[in-house]
Amino acid sequence: MPGTTEEAAAAQPVVAPLTSAALILVATIEPGGEPAVREALPDLAALARSIGFRFPGSGLACVTGFGSDAWGRLFAGPRPASLHPFQE
Repeated sequence: MPGTTEEAAAAQPVVAPLTSAALILVATIEPGGEPAVREALPDLAALARSIGFRFPGSGLACVTGFGSDAWGRLFAGPRPASLHPFQE
């Protein structure tokens, strides 16, 4: 069930060695946009595989993370122990 703690707590495997480059995409969830985010999350792994298939030697990896404010809006149950609001 989307939004459950069990689903949200599933660890993502990190199977690739570190690389010399990274691309970080930060997105803002507008008020009311939570359902769209929940709908898109299951498709991220397939999207990464699709892109990685086109560039087999690239070692593409996709890791998804959520900030403290987004966690409270997207998932039920307790937040991860070390998750806290960003301090500038």
